[in-house]
Amino acid sequence: RQRGPPVLQRLKEAELSRLELWMVGHVKSQYIDVSVACHAEAPMEAKKDELALKLSTIMSLLKKYSQGDITEEEKGFLMQKLHTLPLFCDIPQELLPVIAAQVKVCKFVRGVEIFREGEEADGVYVLSQGQVELRCESASLIQESVKEAPSSLTPEDLLAHDEVRPFILRAPHERLRSRTALTSLAGDDATSLVVALWVPTAAMQAVSDHFRGREAQERDDLVRTFFAPAMKMDIQKCMRHTDIFQLEHFPKSHAIIQAGGHPPLKVARLYLIIEGEVQNVYPAEVVAKGRKKSRAVKTQAHTAGSGHLLGEGGIFGERYECSAVVVVPVKALTLRVQDYLDRF
Repeated sequence: RQRGPPVLQRLKEAELSRLELWMVGHVKSQYIDVSVACHAEAPMEAKKDELALKLSTIMSLLKKYSQGDITEEEKGFLMQKLHTLPLFCDIPQELLPVIAAQVKVCKFVRGVEIFREGEEADGVYVLSQGQVELRCESASLIQESVKEAPSSLTPEDLLAHDEVRPFILRAPHERLRSRTALTSLAGDDATSLVVALWVPTAAMQAVSDHFRGREAQERDDLVRTFFAPAMKMDIQKCMRHTDIFQLEHFPKSHAIIQAGGHPPLKVARLYLIIEGEVQNVYPAEVVAKGRKKSRAVKTQAHTAGSGHLLGEGGIFGERYECSAVVVVPVKALTLRVQDYLDRF
């Protein structure tokens, strides 16, 4: 203490002890932060290396597959590895040969433009090696970002975001490149290449058609086995009009209908719950009907599940008496009230 700086010489022993404890705690906190960061990055880097190695194996096997020089064992191994990639994990096994026959391995030297903003999106590029700079030139200031392998280049330009229904393709006029992609000039190795797997629109369309066909089959089965019996309607008549039905999914906390809502017939829909649960919430003024004014009235709610019909008030042109809020993710068979009245 006597040899320390003047500020320490004026401190009492208790104050020095508290200062020492604070310093020890501070050093421990810094060490913990650094350790957590190191341990968090290590698995991520290992996973990226593993995926990059997997992609390089897939690239070599795809080249042999396109040349017809591949054994049955290698073909089976290729299909298995394709199914583990994030872009292909939802694709059924029987469609993977169709995809493998259409994808191509592309190589680009440094500084080459892969695609330009505003062009038609003709496919998705999956980076296996190298870096790509993405530029958004339509903004007031040019925005740049870097994509490093393994990753996909702007799949949202071709696929619409949908957590429940995979491979929803955008409409043809919406399939435009949102950014410009250039192979990166970073690094000193002038011979470095960017290697990517190109999945064309035709391959994605085949997958989309498969899922939409399977969805249509499920919808038809639900109309036959669920809607017609629940509504006590003739099955043959319902099956003649399956085109007016849609199979929709609603996440938790989503309000399917709102109390007091009164949409027109062309907009109002009927919802028959197939799976999940909703909570029907009745406002106080609805609960108060038929009660004495002197009694305190509160909002009431009750839960409804499979087989419950929502929105039937729209058939009679009435306002919705309650709100229907999803408490367990819901799958529902829906149709417009106008179509229901016209067809049935």
